[in-house]
Amino acid sequence: MGGEDWVKLKKTLEDFTGPDIEIKLEKSGSAMEQNALAETDAQKDRRKNSRVNVQIWAEERQDNATYFHLLSNLSVGGFFIEKKLPFQVGTIVQLELQLPGSEEKLPIKGQVLNNYKDPHSNNLGAGVRFMDVDKSTKKRIEKYLKEKP
Repeated sequence: MGGEDWVKLKKTLEDFTGPDIEIKLEKSGSAMEQNALAETDAQKDRRKNSRVNVQIWAEERQDNATYFHLLSNLSVGGFFIEKKLPFQVGTIVQLELQLPGSEEKLPIKGQVLNNYKDPHSNNLGAGVRFMDVDKSTKKRIEKYLKEKP
Protein backbone atom coordinates (compact mmCIF):
# COMPACT_ATOMS: atom_id res chain seq x y z
CA MET A 1 0.00 0.00 0.00
CA GLY A 2 1.50 3.33 -1.07
CA GLY A 3 1.62 6.60 0.88
CA GLU A 4 -1.38 8.10 -0.95
CA ASP A 5 -3.47 5.03 -0.13
CA TRP A 6 -2.65 5.42 3.59
CA VAL A 7 -3.72 9.06 3.50
CA LYS A 8 -7.02 8.08 1.80
CA LEU A 9 -7.61 5.30 4.32
CA LYS A 10 -6.94 7.61 7.26
CA LYS A 11 -9.24 10.29 5.78
CA THR A 12 -12.00 7.69 5.27
CA LEU A 13 -11.69 6.50 8.86
CA GLU A 14 -11.65 10.08 10.18
CA ASP A 15 -14.77 10.89 8.14
CA PHE A 16 -16.46 7.92 9.77
CA THR A 17 -15.35 8.42 13.36
CA GLY A 18 -15.31 12.23 13.49
CA PRO A 19 -12.59 14.65 14.57
CA ASP A 20 -12.64 13.73 18.28
CA ILE A 21 -11.27 10.21 17.81
CA GLU A 22 -7.58 9.74 17.12
CA ILE A 23 -6.74 7.41 14.23
CA LYS A 24 -3.46 5.49 14.30
CA LEU A 25 -2.51 3.31 11.36
CA GLU A 26 0.47 1.05 11.00
CA LYS A 27 1.74 -0.13 7.64
CA SER A 28 1.37 -3.82 8.33
CA GLY A 29 -0.88 -5.16 5.62
CA SER A 30 -3.11 -6.31 8.45
CA ALA A 31 -6.61 -7.71 8.15
CA MET A 32 -7.92 -4.42 9.59
CA GLU A 33 -6.37 -2.49 6.72
CA GLN A 34 -7.71 -4.90 4.10
CA ASN A 35 -11.14 -4.95 5.76
CA ALA A 36 -11.34 -1.14 5.92
CA LEU A 37 -10.59 -0.85 2.21
CA ALA A 38 -12.82 -3.69 1.07
CA GLU A 39 -15.96 -3.01 3.09
CA THR A 40 -17.66 -0.51 0.82
CA ASP A 41 -17.41 -2.75 -2.26
CA ALA A 42 -18.25 -5.88 -0.30
CA GLN A 43 -21.41 -4.34 1.15
CA LYS A 44 -23.06 -4.40 -2.26
CA ASP A 45 -21.73 -7.85 -3.17
CA ARG A 46 -23.00 -9.68 -0.09
CA ARG A 47 -26.41 -8.00 0.17
CA LYS A 48 -29.01 -10.53 -0.99
CA ASN A 49 -32.11 -8.51 -0.13
CA SER A 50 -32.95 -5.01 -1.27
CA ARG A 51 -33.12 -2.47 1.47
CA VAL A 52 -35.91 0.03 1.93
CA ASN A 53 -35.33 3.48 3.40
CA VAL A 54 -37.12 3.73 6.76
CA GLN A 55 -37.14 5.79 9.95
CA ILE A 56 -37.70 3.23 12.72
CA TRP A 57 -36.50 3.60 16.29
CA ALA A 58 -34.97 0.58 18.00
CA GLU A 59 -34.15 0.04 21.66
CA GLU A 60 -30.92 -1.55 22.79
CA ARG A 61 -30.65 -2.64 26.42
CA GLN A 62 -27.22 -3.05 27.95
CA ASP A 63 -26.11 -3.17 31.59
CA ASN A 64 -29.20 -1.49 33.11
CA ALA A 65 -29.22 1.19 30.39
CA THR A 66 -31.44 1.70 27.35
CA TYR A 67 -30.10 3.22 24.13
CA PHE A 68 -32.29 4.40 21.26
CA HIS A 69 -30.98 4.06 17.71
CA LEU A 70 -32.54 4.96 14.38
CA LEU A 71 -32.75 2.35 11.64
CA SER A 72 -32.51 4.15 8.31
CA ASN A 73 -32.89 1.16 6.03
CA LEU A 74 -34.35 -2.30 6.44
CA SER A 75 -34.61 -5.56 4.52
CA VAL A 76 -35.69 -9.09 5.38
CA GLY A 77 -32.01 -9.88 5.90
CA GLY A 78 -30.86 -6.95 8.03
CA PHE A 79 -30.70 -3.21 8.56
CA PHE A 80 -28.53 -0.13 8.84
CA ILE A 81 -28.43 1.31 12.36
CA GLU A 82 -27.28 4.90 12.78
CA LYS A 83 -24.59 5.15 15.44
CA LYS A 84 -21.76 7.69 15.69
CA LEU A 85 -19.53 5.44 17.81
CA PRO A 86 -19.20 2.20 15.87
CA PHE A 87 -19.96 -1.28 17.11
CA GLN A 88 -17.06 -3.68 16.84
CA VAL A 89 -17.47 -5.79 13.69
CA GLY A 90 -18.80 -9.21 14.73
CA THR A 91 -20.67 -7.85 17.76
CA ILE A 92 -24.04 -9.49 18.45
CA VAL A 93 -26.72 -6.88 19.15
CA GLN A 94 -30.13 -7.42 20.77
CA LEU A 95 -32.75 -4.83 19.91
CA GLU A 96 -36.46 -4.29 20.07
CA LEU A 97 -38.13 -2.44 17.24
CA GLN A 98 -41.68 -1.35 16.66
CA LEU A 99 -42.77 -1.27 13.05
CA PRO A 100 -44.95 1.73 12.14
CA GLY A 101 -48.63 0.87 12.50
CA SER A 102 -47.95 -1.94 14.98
CA GLU A 103 -48.38 -2.00 18.74
CA GLU A 104 -45.99 -4.92 19.26
CA LYS A 105 -42.24 -4.58 19.82
CA LEU A 106 -40.27 -7.18 17.88
CA PRO A 107 -37.20 -8.71 19.52
CA ILE A 108 -34.34 -8.67 17.02
CA LYS A 109 -30.91 -10.26 17.22
CA GLY A 110 -28.23 -9.42 14.70
CA GLN A 111 -24.52 -9.44 13.96
CA VAL A 112 -22.60 -6.31 12.99
CA LEU A 113 -21.02 -6.88 9.58
CA ASN A 114 -19.40 -3.49 9.03
CA ASN A 115 -19.34 0.19 9.92
CA TYR A 116 -19.73 2.77 7.18
CA LYS A 117 -21.44 5.95 6.05
CA ASP A 118 -24.82 5.10 4.53
CA PRO A 119 -24.89 6.59 1.01
CA HIS A 120 -28.65 7.23 1.19
CA SER A 121 -28.86 8.97 4.56
CA ASN A 122 -25.21 10.13 4.66
CA ASN A 123 -25.14 9.06 8.33
CA LEU A 124 -22.60 6.95 10.16
CA GLY A 125 -23.58 3.57 11.50
CA ALA A 126 -23.42 -0.17 11.09
CA GLY A 127 -24.74 -2.78 8.71
CA VAL A 128 -26.34 -5.57 10.73
CA ARG A 129 -27.48 -9.00 9.54
CA PHE A 130 -30.43 -10.64 11.29
CA MET A 131 -29.72 -13.81 13.29
CA ASP A 132 -32.20 -16.38 14.55
CA VAL A 133 -35.28 -14.37 13.54
CA ASP A 134 -38.44 -16.39 14.15
CA LYS A 135 -40.88 -16.96 11.28
CA SER A 136 -43.54 -14.66 12.74
CA THR A 137 -41.13 -11.72 13.05
CA LYS A 138 -39.75 -12.32 9.57
CA LYS A 139 -43.28 -12.36 8.11
CA ARG A 140 -44.13 -9.09 9.87
CA ILE A 141 -41.01 -7.44 8.45
CA GLU A 142 -41.76 -8.81 4.96
CA LYS A 143 -45.36 -7.54 5.16
CA TYR A 144 -44.23 -4.10 6.33
CA LEU A 145 -41.67 -3.83 3.51
CA LYS A 146 -44.23 -4.85 0.88
CA GLU A 147 -46.84 -2.38 2.11
CA LYS A 148 -44.48 0.54 2.74
CA PRO A 149 -45.19 3.38 0.31
